[in-house]
Amino acid sequence: MRFRIGPPPENASVVGDESTWHPLREPSPARFQLLAILTAVGVTVLITLALLTRDPELVLSVSWPIVMLFIVFVLPVHEFLHAVCFKGGVVSRQAVFGFYPKVLAFYAHCDGMLTRRRYIVISMFPFLVLTVLPLLLVTLIRVEWRYLVEVIFANGLASAGDVLTTIIIARQAPRQSILVNSGMKTYWRPAVPDMR
Repeated sequence: MRFRIGPPPENASVVGDESTWHPLREPSPARFQLLAILTAVGVTVLITLALLTRDPELVLSVSWPIVMLFIVFVLPVHEFLHAVCFKGGVVSRQAVFGFYPKVLAFYAHCDGMLTRRRYIVISMFPFLVLTVLPLLLVTLIRVEWRYLVEVIFANGLASAGDVLTTIIIARQAPRQSILVNSGMKTYWRPAVPDMR
């Protein structure tokens, strides 16, 4: 496990071997942020609709200043949950936690190769654990913990980039492929049989 200030590191398996890796068609950082904002709006609407089925008062009683404050506290847990899914978990030598001031982003980066399936699991795991599961608890089991709805919204907003990344991977990377991140870019190539 390493900590870093700045962009995610370049991946040694891609640098110098670009001929076997195919870059994903990813939006520029500014366009990605715009698309992530639109995704966040969509996620917020879906959460709101789910909560309205349970009790409209849940939506009306949400404290948006607390949601914004919770984003700051949810982000480290959110990034930690990404790393839980890395090969070797959080303590893996491939785990890099960082903050990139230029784009105001915290990140958990895996400095290794990942199957497409594992990449999608890593991307979606914090959303499933901190948004979908609590939303199910609130709407189906009727759990009523103080500020749980605010945590659901906070992580839903924080997960917008992950949802967008998952859509990009699902649409562009073949099912039997491996992926790597190198800096701010993502690359894929056909999987070798023993990758999991």
